Amino acid sequence: MRGMAELLPAGVKGLMVTGMLAALLVLRWIWWRMNAWAEIAAVLTSLVAAPLLMVYLGDDQHALRLLLVAAFATAAALIAVRVAGPEDPTRLAAFYRKVRPVGFWGPVARDAGAAADDGPSRLGRALAATGACAVSIFCLLVGLGSWLAGSPAPTWLPFEAAWQGGLIVAGVALVPLWYRLGYRDTGSLSSRSGRNADHPADTQDTSSSESDLG
Repeated sequence: MRGMAELLPAGVKGLMVTGMLAALLVLRWIWWRMNAWAEIAAVLTSLVAAPLLMVYLGDDQHALRLLLVAAFATAAALIAVRVAGPEDPTRLAAFYRKVRPVGFWGPVARDAGAAADDGPSRLGRALAATGACAVSIFCLLVGLGSWLAGSPAPTWLPFEAAWQGGLIVAGVALVPLWYRLGYRDTGSLSSRSGRNADHPADTQDTSSSESDLG
């Protein structure tokens, strides 16, 4: 326990410098305007702000330190996005056609020739699938663990069998829900990629005819 107590301050200090990058790395997948300059600006801002906050705020204010560093780093990242602008449109369009990321990629989707940008709706389904999967795993872990270990039910539900069985049934029942939400587009994307791979000549002919008409 003493070793963990000694490691905790070092872990908090490291989190102050690098922790905010997690949100920016996620934004690179769901927002088309995010770029490398935003990450660089966030890291540099954290390297400057973290030592100053450790000097002016005591060790009993770790939460406030993290909050302020995250706020400063996010502001610097958004300013960098505004100043530097997005990545090269050609590269973004190629990335969108290959990956079809979820989130907010409307202008890039139009440049890539997508019929409709369903990124926000797919992001919502992905978040719903993540939440349902988390609840499903929690129910199965607690239900099966209580059954195997013979743990008592909570005081507000004195029936042990109902508690364990209800958790297990709920966990299993949620599996089809998060599976459908999370893998709804897999089949259509795979079949579309397969058709393009099987008939590359047709794709080239279609694009050339469209260019001739233009």
